[in-house]
Amino acid sequence: ESLLIREMTPATLRNLFSGEAADLAIRELRPTSLMLLPLRFRDRLIGSMAFLSVVPGEGYDEGDIAMAEELARRVATCLENAN
Repeated sequence: ESLLIREMTPATLRNLFSGEAADLAIRELRPTSLMLLPLRFRDRLIGSMAFLSVVPGEGYDEGDIAMAEELARRVATCLENAN
């Protein structure tokens, strides 16, 4: 299932991710919003895709997640067809 976090805080980021990746994201990127999407092909999870916004006050919304889900569907199909 896709995850949309409109307003990302350092605490929220630490709850989702840990270690150096979270530290780097908090320190360098300072994300303000997040979309996390599964890459599925024929009911099989083959990966995930994340989008981080770093623009204050411009969090992702339902329209963004709908477009990202379509992109994730196409990426999963391309990845599966490349095998």
